[in-house]
Amino acid sequence: MTPATEWEARIDQLAAEQLRASDMDRRVELFDEIQAIAGENQPLLYFAAPRLSVATSVRITNVAPSLMRPHVLWNADTLAIADRD
Repeated sequence: MTPATEWEARIDQLAAEQLRASDMDRRVELFDEIQAIAGENQPLLYFAAPRLSVATSVRITNVAPSLMRPHVLWNADTLAIADRD
């Protein structure tokens, strides 16, 4: 797929260079440049959902849903299953 704009091509070039770079400082520098270009051109669309519904079993305890995915399993180490009564 061919980039539609110069700045998209530049991001592709920087990302490819970042993948090849072994020096962490250089990788950070490249990432920062990618972020600056994206910030200037704002190619991203953000959507907000006013509500999020999560369903679980009454037997699952310590459920604390998150807005980020996975909504329930983000804290899997604290989830537990209660004994049947």
